[in-house]
Amino acid sequence: MKSWVKQHSVRRLGLVAALTAGAVAGGVSVASASTAHVARHAHTDAGPPGGGPGAGGTVSALSADSITVSTPSGSTVSFALTNATVVDDGWTTGALSDLAVGERVMIVPTASGATTAATVFIQLPTVMGKVISVTASTIVVEDQQGFYRSIDVTDATTYLKGTTTASSSDVTVGAYLAAQGTVASDHTSLEATQIQLSRPSGPSGSGPDGGPFGGPGDGPAPNGPWGV
Repeated sequence: MKSWVKQHSVRRLGLVAALTAGAVAGGVSVASASTAHVARHAHTDAGPPGGGPGAGGTVSALSADSITVSTPSGSTVSFALTNATVVDDGWTTGALSDLAVGERVMIVPTASGATTAATVFIQLPTVMGKVISVTASTIVVEDQQGFYRSIDVTDATTYLKGTTTASSSDVTVGAYLAAQGTVASDHTSLEATQIQLSRPSGPSGSGPDGGPFGGPGDGPAPNGPWGV
């Protein structure tokens, strides 16, 4: 289990491609793994084979040492949280304090049949595409289906190129990016907390170095959090 978690941490960015369709196909939404490859698994109670059956859904109850998730089937599943529980918060390693009631998560248990959480993946709203226009406060991208999506940015928004720190000046028309954050109150844009820059290497839009547009190591790892 530990080796899988380490592998997933390295390949976290590739998972963005699998998460994005939930945000880009029908407006901004919680990115909950909606590509054809992942949709079969993201909204089921089944977790990764490597960690045994897990649970995915909305956090309905939370304490210092336990988490309860309401699954799409209507059931609730509880797991113990320990100091060894890893929290994966989008593109960064989070902490137990990042968990909150109402968040959508996928939980990987320590072993088959176990009720202790080894890893909790927080599913963040995500928008991805080619930059069409840029201002000091708004980035507009064209998604893979040709829709335009608005991304709101502030001085608090952080930027990355792979694992290297970038800045707002790196966002230019024609660039490709993936943004994570929260859905704006009007439900028409994404308020970005972090933006990952990349570029496609071919017609398919797959990018290098396991970045948000694919490339080597793209997609969920074997026995990954979506049970694939």
